[in-house]
Amino acid sequence: MTALHHIAAAYRAQAEQLASLDASPEQVSGALESLEGELSDKARAIGFVIRAIEAEAEAEKSWAKQAADKAKSLQNRADSLREYLSGAMRACGLEKVTAPGIALSFRRSEAVNILDASSIPAEYLAPPRPRDPDKVAIKEDLKAGVIIPGAALDVRHTLQIK
Repeated sequence: MTALHHIAAAYRAQAEQLASLDASPEQVSGALESLEGELSDKARAIGFVIRAIEAEAEAEKSWAKQAADKAKSLQNRADSLREYLSGAMRACGLEKVTAPGIALSFRRSEAVNILDASSIPAEYLAPPRPRDPDKVAIKEDLKAGVIIPGAALDVRHTLQIK
């Protein structure tokens, strides 16, 4: 079967040739009818291919959403179990548990908690976006003992599983 762009080009060329011959409308119609049928058949076939591809794209989108939902559900379950285990270990005073194939321990980290952004002094506002506090500078000064209104240093103990 001939490619659509070849059929369309032949149709246009035939129409232009017939227009230049000063042919009657019946002659033009008869001459273009065979090409038009081939063009219609090709267009219909391509339309079915487009519909099939779009259906496959929708199926893939649906699958991707289901996979993302399942991944989120699994992550939420893991986070819940991590929190449960962490609480139980803290309640028992366990800082570390090791066994063949697994090691559980707590990692200490510090993070700046902005309690009230409007209370942060101007020298702690980040240059590119002056309304955003510069948490790195705030953290350094809080660790050095400087009291910064509207900010506090949170010490976190995150359960690490290796």
